[in-house]
Parts: sequence; structure tokens; C-alpha cells
Amino acid sequence: MIRKRPARTLLASRGIKLWACITIAFLVAATGALIRNVYVDPNTSKPLQPADAVVVLGGATYERFRYGIQLAEEGLAPQVLISNSAGPRDPVMTRICDTPARVSITCFLPVPWTTRGEAQEIRTVAAERGWRSIILVTSTDHLYRARYIVGRCFTGQIQLATYPQTRGISELLFAWAYQTGGWLRALTQNGC
Repeated sequence: MIRKRPARTLLASRGIKLWACITIAFLVAATGALIRNVYVDPNTSKPLQPADAVVVLGGATYERFRYGIQLAEEGLAPQVLISNSAGPRDPVMTRICDTPARVSITCFLPVPWTTRGEAQEIRTVAAERGWRSIILVTSTDHLYRARYIVGRCFTGQIQLATYPQTRGISELLFAWAYQTGGWLRALTQNGC
């Protein structure tokens, strides 16, 4: 003998499945929007305005540092602060930091060697030099997290400039995972 489920139970079961599907679809769409807008293509379309300094955070490509210097030399800032994430003995960074430019260039080694360490140094240098505005340069996937962390240390105006670089899908996936971990860490830390 086959037992039939009451119609009310079937309707309730279908309703739960429908809500589960709607919830999953919403979460997938929200995650996709977050990844695209925060990690892949943040909205940095507003033209940059002159600032007290261009601050370039450390990263994997030397071209990012040259890009920051170029922004300053185009008249956006008289000073450039560069986080030397390559280390004190890196010959390319030594050339970048020591090459005369039309703007003042200062390089530093972050302590600790993290975005938080960079933000703490930015706070110190900004206070010494009286900066009220900076242009923050970093990679696309790091931009919003960097603004969040730097904004906890520097209370002035922060404009965002992403270094235009292309990455393969595996690099993007690694960056997404790395930045997600970085966000979780940043959200659990207090103060600067």
C-alpha cells in the first residue's frame, strides 16, 4: 500500500524549497556583485583632485610605484610616499626611491609588514607633514580594504586610484581569497 502525503504537507514542502532557491539565488547574486564591485572593478571613475600626497601601498609589481610617481608629477601632489614591500636590499626599489623626480619621494619599510603597518606609517608621516588629503594607490582587489584600514589611521580625505593591471583568472581567484582573509582580519582589529 502506497501512502499519499497530505496536500498541505506537499505545499509546505514546495514553499520551503522555493524560499531556499530564492535565498540561494540572492546569496549568489550578492556574492557576485561583491566580488565584481569590490575585488575586480571598484568604481574609481571620478577624476582625481590635487592632494597633499600620493601614497603607494606595497605590492607585487614595481610599475605601481612608478604609476604613483607619475600621478604626482602630473600635478596631483607635490609628495609621494611609497611602501617598500620588496625589502631594503631590492635594487629596483632602491632605484625607484633614489631616482630624482620633480616631486619629493619618501620610501619606508612598513612595520608590521602589513596594510595596517602601512596605515600606521601614513598616519605618522601625515601628522609630521600636515597632510589633510592623500591619493591612495594600490591594486584593484585591495583598494576598498586599504581605504578601510588607512581610514582608521588617517582622518583626512582619501581618494582612491587603482593601478591598472591585468591578471589571469587564477591570480584573481587567489587575490579574492587573500583579500577576503584580509577583510576578516581587519574587521576583528580595533583602532589604528
